Amino acid sequence: MVTADDESKAQVLAANYSTDFRNASPRTPEAARAANQAPVYLLKRVAERKNATPAQIALAWLLAQKDGAWEFLG
Repeated sequence: MVTADDESKAQVLAANYSTDFRNASPRTPEAARAANQAPVYLLKRVAERKNATPAQIALAWLLAQKDGAWEFLG
């Protein structure tokens, strides 16, 4: 899971390594990357309000889903 804290690390890596495949992929233009980060920022804000980590909020949300169609990966 990419977190907001990892965003700056990812930017540094992308800037330092021109072989990052995401830079050449038409599926991840700058606008898509920004859109992909929106849920991360929301998750971080909710976690701060609840005095929890983003991972704890993500797991709580996952476990609260009624359909039961989920997996824990990683």
